[in-house]
Amino acid sequence: MAPPRTTDSRLESLAALAAWFWGNVDRTRDCWLWRGSGGYGRVYLGGGHRAPLQISPHRLAWMLTAGSIPEGLVICHACDVPNCVRLSHLFLGTQRDNIRDAARKGRLIPPRGERNGRAKLSEAQAQMISGDIARGLRTGVIAARYDISPPVVSMIRHGQRWKHIRKGARTA
Repeated sequence: MAPPRTTDSRLESLAALAAWFWGNVDRTRDCWLWRGSGGYGRVYLGGGHRAPLQISPHRLAWMLTAGSIPEGLVICHACDVPNCVRLSHLFLGTQRDNIRDAARKGRLIPPRGERNGRAKLSEAQAQMISGDIARGLRTGVIAARYDISPPVVSMIRHGQRWKHIRKGARTA
């Protein structure tokens, strides 16, 4: 984690800010990673966490290397790494451009199946449950077998959960 940085814009130069900022970046072969807090991170200028200016590291990187950010535009990540500050991985765009970029890359679709962090079943278990349903096993029996609640089995039965496994086939 980057050490706290405060500046008094009247006393410290842009060069000092740039030296501090780039000194807190890990330059890997691909991305240049800001060492601050997780995710997009924050840089606090002028007084710690109560700073008059809080800015995302990728926005500060852009301003230090490419200049100001025009009104109405955002800095987008081509690499999709939130803490990347490498200029060649950043581009100007509207919020709409940013959303379209995320959609095109499949980042707006919630993860399905076992890739969903809340999933209690594996893909193989969901397929076995689907088979048990097709063979006519009762909901309570299936629920007990897989240590899940009967409503979860019912949702699988009716295509409300794990529908990508069942490919829309429903059995009564």
